Amino acid sequence: MGQNLYALVSIQSLECSLSIGTRQGHAQRTDKGRFPPVCYHAIQLFLGEIKMNSNLKRFALLMVLMWLSSSVLLLAGPHTMILENSDNNQTIDGPNQVMEVSETDLDRVDWSANHVPNPGFELWQNPHQLDDYWSSSDRTTEHFGWYASSPWPVNEGTRSLGIQARAIDYDHPSEFRITKTQWMSWSNPTNLSLKLDYYIDENPNPATDFDHFVIHLELGAPGDRDMWYYLTGGETKTNQSANVYFMLDSPVDTWNTFDRNITEDFFDYYGFYPTTFILMEFFLVSRTNDYIRVFLDDVYLVNSTYVQMGGLVGWGNFETGGTGSSYWNWYNQDPADISQSTLRRTGDWSLNMTALSNGNRSNCKVSKSYDVRLTELNPDRLSFWWRIEDLQESKDETYAYLEVECENDTGDSFPVWYWLTYGGGESAPIDYDGYQMIDVDGFNTTGSWQFFNRSIFEDITAVNQTQELIVENVELHVFVRQGGRLSVLFDDLSFVSAALNDMGYEDQLDVGTPIRAWGYDSPSFLVTDQAFSGEKAANLTIVDGDSYQESQRFASMPLTEDTETFLDINWRLEDFSGLDGELVGVEVYLDEGLAFAYIFANGSDPAAANGFDEYIILPEANTEGSWFNMQRCLSKDYETLFGSAPDTSIVYIYLLAESETGGRIEILFDDFYLYQDPAPDVHGVMHSPYQPGVGAVVRVAAIVIDPSLDIVTLHYRVNDGSWTNMEMSLLVDDVYNASIPGQSVDLAVEYYITAEDTFGKVTTALNGLDYFSYIVATTAIIDPIPPDASPWIGVIGSIIVAVVVGILVYIFIIRPKQEAT
Repeated sequence: MGQNLYALVSIQSLECSLSIGTRQGHAQRTDKGRFPPVCYHAIQLFLGEIKMNSNLKRFALLMVLMWLSSSVLLLAGPHTMILENSDNNQTIDGPNQVMEVSETDLDRVDWSANHVPNPGFELWQNPHQLDDYWSSSDRTTEHFGWYASSPWPVNEGTRSLGIQARAIDYDHPSEFRITKTQWMSWSNPTNLSLKLDYYIDENPNPATDFDHFVIHLELGAPGDRDMWYYLTGGETKTNQSANVYFMLDSPVDTWNTFDRNITEDFFDYYGFYPTTFILMEFFLVSRTNDYIRVFLDDVYLVNSTYVQMGGLVGWGNFETGGTGSSYWNWYNQDPADISQSTLRRTGDWSLNMTALSNGNRSNCKVSKSYDVRLTELNPDRLSFWWRIEDLQESKDETYAYLEVECENDTGDSFPVWYWLTYGGGESAPIDYDGYQMIDVDGFNTTGSWQFFNRSIFEDITAVNQTQELIVENVELHVFVRQGGRLSVLFDDLSFVSAALNDMGYEDQLDVGTPIRAWGYDSPSFLVTDQAFSGEKAANLTIVDGDSYQESQRFASMPLTEDTETFLDINWRLEDFSGLDGELVGVEVYLDEGLAFAYIFANGSDPAAANGFDEYIILPEANTEGSWFNMQRCLSKDYETLFGSAPDTSIVYIYLLAESETGGRIEILFDDFYLYQDPAPDVHGVMHSPYQPGVGAVVRVAAIVIDPSLDIVTLHYRVNDGSWTNMEMSLLVDDVYNASIPGQSVDLAVEYYITAEDTFGKVTTALNGLDYFSYIVATTAIIDPIPPDASPWIGVIGSIIVAVVVGILVYIFIIRPKQEAT
């Protein structure tokens, strides 16, 4: 049975089998000489060329067909081959397509992306400013306020208010704000005056745009108006419709008096009087690494003759026993910093986050905002290296953690804190309602690198019922209070999930609900069951002048002449009115400011106002009622459009559709992927005859898959001689073949196949660790199927099953009726 089965799947008979029913719909061939023996005898039975009675004929044919089908199916199984790539070796177990689109096998491409910009923390604007991340403005600041008494300067009574601030450097200023806990606004601030005493103890750098002390008042006229009085130092400011600035240069080391009629200052600039008082506050700003220090006393805020604040009223003199429900409010901050560190895991730098407390709060935070959708079909992997380098006077309020903020489609929040260290204890005791707390591997370990490697989706769904998560923010925190110091290093941060949130749409919500992929829920972009594959797709419908333009952002996906990046989309235009200016497309926006688009439908030539520099109108554009596949290599298209190889990165992918008045656009999308394509995939290598006779030409075939395939080469040699190379030709679909000339008896022939794409990536297909080989026999010998023939069996098996079913229907249903007639 094995011999006959191998005859079925030989290369010579392959053309027959494929012609019976390929996906191109080729017509069935009836050339007797091109069919394998089993197929031929089955057809002889069917045509009546073998003489026997009709019932016996049907029975015999049924047995042959059942045997043929079961043999193919039973022997179809996984067989292993080795692919030796130019960069690495990998072992692949025959095709196992979990998900597939029309043009590529998603098991072989990388459709994920690291959403973290600057993942190795290698890019810095200066040693304290990390590129592409957001960090809290006070992360490197130190500021402190207190009720001061002698020997500190006091103008009246026993207390004044002392405030001081110090920055680490110019780019990380310390901004200290002091105001009342609450302000009650009032209308008609008539003849409003402000009087206070102030003492400038130190101002290390009063030059413009450095250290300064400011009084800020907000008034309504109507509409907010802001008045800024710089008592020392100043900034480069220009008076505007909503802001007016007064630069007052006050001497140091002496008490000064500020006494201004606010309403008249307001009138002098705006030409009318304010109608509402809103608030007053003091700002102390430092941009140098020395303290700026100021003392305040006897603050009087008077509206005509009514004292709003002054003396004991509203705590205006900063003495004890003040009246009023509100009091002066501020919070103290000790220094914290982020910086480069040469103590790293890889690369040149790591991120050092250090908090130092002298009794006050000290904290630093580094964060990144995302809009990444996670589901069971699109899980994630969050990883990084971390190291506690310095932990002094560890107390309960000394800790470091990673915070992830997530929500789902109903707006439910799912915050999770991953604790790295907490007070030197065995676990983090904090338990906030609604927050998930996880102590990571290596918790509280000091002096060595630890690896964080978890899935946010798996961690959250382990204790919460939700089928999706939108990851909004990922934040690193280091915090110290009540004295102590904590330094934590971070390196190689990675947050990996699908490059685009769309994918196959199978993980979307119910049919008819908004698509959860492009940043917000739009009633124009809905889940549909009119899918190309699977059970769900996306329907974008806009009418009568409406438009849709949303994006998915990338941290930084490189696009160079070496990156084989593909945008792969199945799309179907259902309805398009085709009015001038109407457009449907997808746009690739790059960090150099350039953008190009692929056009699915256009009523006129796209205008520059659409937001892209160049465009490609797809060959099937404006065709309604059919599914098409767009599989485009972005780097190649960039080079075609702009005339040079790209050296940039992808920042956004935009989806845009614009209709005109009276117009209507309806387009479907499925299998919406952005991926990196690897080296070519070569499998299913086989030759025929399996053991050829003298002088027999041997045909070699293989399945080769790569969207940018350049050349497939057969290399063969005889009796360890020199290698002969020949280009293989495309036979059908992804099947390539070539012929090795006939040889003399007992000669040993070895061969292997290489496939190279246009990016220079090469795959070498071997028989395990050896070359494929055969020995020429006196006459051809039919042997069982070689291990590498298994990929063909799945193809042939499907065809045979279809033929079997058709023949059985004819034999037992149609033919008997014809005979009876």
